Amino acid sequence: MRILYGINTNGQGHINRTALIIDQLVKEGHRVDIVFSGPKPPDYAKKIARNWMSVLGYRLIFRGKVFNMPGTLVENIRRLFYFPNEIKNLVTKVQKYSYDLILTDFDFYTSLTGKILKIPTIAVDHQHSLIHNKAIFPKNKRFDRIAVQLAVHLTVPHRDHYIAIDFADKIYSNSKGTLYPLIHKNDIDAFEVNAEDHYTIYLYSWPPRELINFFTKYHKENFHVFGYNVDLKYKNLIFKPTSRVGFLKDMTSSKGIITQGGFSLIWEAAQIKKPVFAIPQINQFEQYISAYRMSELELGYFAETLNTKDLDKFFEFSDKCNYKTSHKLPILTVQKLTRTIMLIYNKL
Repeated sequence: MRILYGINTNGQGHINRTALIIDQLVKEGHRVDIVFSGPKPPDYAKKIARNWMSVLGYRLIFRGKVFNMPGTLVENIRRLFYFPNEIKNLVTKVQKYSYDLILTDFDFYTSLTGKILKIPTIAVDHQHSLIHNKAIFPKNKRFDRIAVQLAVHLTVPHRDHYIAIDFADKIYSNSKGTLYPLIHKNDIDAFEVNAEDHYTIYLYSWPPRELINFFTKYHKENFHVFGYNVDLKYKNLIFKPTSRVGFLKDMTSSKGIITQGGFSLIWEAAQIKKPVFAIPQINQFEQYISAYRMSELELGYFAETLNTKDLDKFFEFSDKCNYKTSHKLPILTVQKLTRTIMLIYNKL
């Protein structure tokens, strides 16, 4: 089968998730081509498949720790000028090949191309969990939920079915979509899981000086910091270069993880049962939801600000569980996911 896979390049989560799925699809004998949509993808992403192309896509704008909604709106209104040519060029390129299926990880262009060319289209991402009725939601965020559901429909205007990977206790499926449990990430298996003498920090939107001023208060703890691509030590903080292998090695040997609420990292922590302390970026509702769901399932702690009171509770929680959470969430194989994709495709 020949498959076109659209990948949103805003953040690393979409890329890392699709790399896992594409690798399995190729092993099963499928031909997979990629469309990168959004900011320039990192070099390693271009090795996921033999053939790839890029479209402009949309872009998220941040101002420090805050998601800049007005800035994002202005930037993407400006990009609308390029939309007709972008979609025309993509449709022309796709028409040259006989694609059997389009998969899209929160990408607008491949979603719309599937509609125009009448190619079966399945969305496989996390964002569609925001519209599935079996997913966990805070009751006091109804307006935000409506707004983010609208954003999901605008970003992926067409799909024949969706598979939303989330912290689900089993597979929930209806005619429109499937809420799917977490998938086992094989690259983590290369590292021994234990608890050494450090916590792993990934708070890339925080100014380094702010992190130093805050975490040096905890002089009895050691912190390994990622996200700034530097190699230096300051008191009880060690800043480490950006590296997937280096990060996984550090995370699997940590006492716990302190991060912003990105779904992919919490997913990886859940796989190895590491406790997580999550502080979502301001106005980033998707991160807020991931952190909230994580807290409800007792995978760790969730706070709206970085403060000593909540962090102390997290340290106490981590100590009490001996740096290993006791959740019972299923972690399914990627082979089962690709079988699910093919079963859905055969019903379309």
